[in-house]
Amino acid sequence: FLSPDTVAQQYVPELQKMVGPDGIVIALTHLGIFGYSEESVAGSPSVVSKIEKLDPPNSPYGGSVSLAQSVSGLAAILDGHSHTTVTSPLDVNGTLIIQAGSYSKYIARLDLIVENGRVTNYTYKLITVSKDIKPDEAVNDLLTAYQLVGSKKLNEPIGFSKVDFANANDSPRKSDTLIGHLITDAVAWKFQSMGVQAVFMNGGGIRAPIPAGTITYKTVLTVLPFGNTVVILKIKGSDLLKAIQWGAVAHPEDTGARLNEWGLTYTVTPDGVKDILLQGKQIDPDEIYTIATNDYMANGGDNYSMLKNAQSYNTGYVLADVVKEYIQSISPIDAYPFTPRWTEVKQ
Repeated sequence: FLSPDTVAQQYVPELQKMVGPDGIVIALTHLGIFGYSEESVAGSPSVVSKIEKLDPPNSPYGGSVSLAQSVSGLAAILDGHSHTTVTSPLDVNGTLIIQAGSYSKYIARLDLIVENGRVTNYTYKLITVSKDIKPDEAVNDLLTAYQLVGSKKLNEPIGFSKVDFANANDSPRKSDTLIGHLITDAVAWKFQSMGVQAVFMNGGGIRAPIPAGTITYKTVLTVLPFGNTVVILKIKGSDLLKAIQWGAVAHPEDTGARLNEWGLTYTVTPDGVKDILLQGKQIDPDEIYTIATNDYMANGGDNYSMLKNAQSYNTGYVLADVVKEYIQSISPIDAYPFTPRWTEVKQ
């Protein structure tokens, strides 16, 4: 994937030529508003100034404010990703940035008054989604037909568990969890023949629990909805240590990066990550290790840029399908003992 800032710098001028002098260009993005993940924000000048410093222009991992600072000619950015509820638009470099929270709680409505290719005025409001908002009947009928076909397959049982694989308050983003163990165990089980010594998964990719009871394919896809594939990395020990040191600690502005793992143990302290062991042994910075992860992390997602230095092989296996196969192989699940894989010492 290329940097959004770089791509926009190329294509926005081309789009401006296409729409002509009376038209405008709007970006629909999934980049996020730095510093306000899961929060409400009003676009006051002081707030905008703060985010501009957190999210500077021309950043390869920048958010929507970086994009607006990097590219002229965007009338508005309709953003997502950080689950930010923007109560009044952020005006950055003449670009209005909005975001409507998360989970369809709101619809954001932005009405632009455009004169001679310039936005001269606007109105904005967040509309709370309720049963009073009726779906378009024609579109609803069309989607329902496909939903019925898909639901039949998705709701077929793949296993049964007496164990509750909980995910309260996005716990894999913050702590060592049983559901994180299940997912990384599944990858280790599937690719043990390839000599995998450790498995890395980002907590932000684990989106839901697997409750006790009958497990369906739909349940697994709710937990892992992104279609990520499993990638095998041959990685130098020094880069592996950097990845662990980055992923082991909490990231208030990047909470999806928290590491869920198999094959590793370590202790998180106020002074850094200590006692890192892979398969019970210290990591040699000069040795090459085999680890499995998802394609998002392998490509540097959640700022795991050090993983891009590794030799990589995309297996083509969808992570959700690997977890599905694993659950089928161990079902019924009567017990799933939890042995901590890392501990945290706080001041």
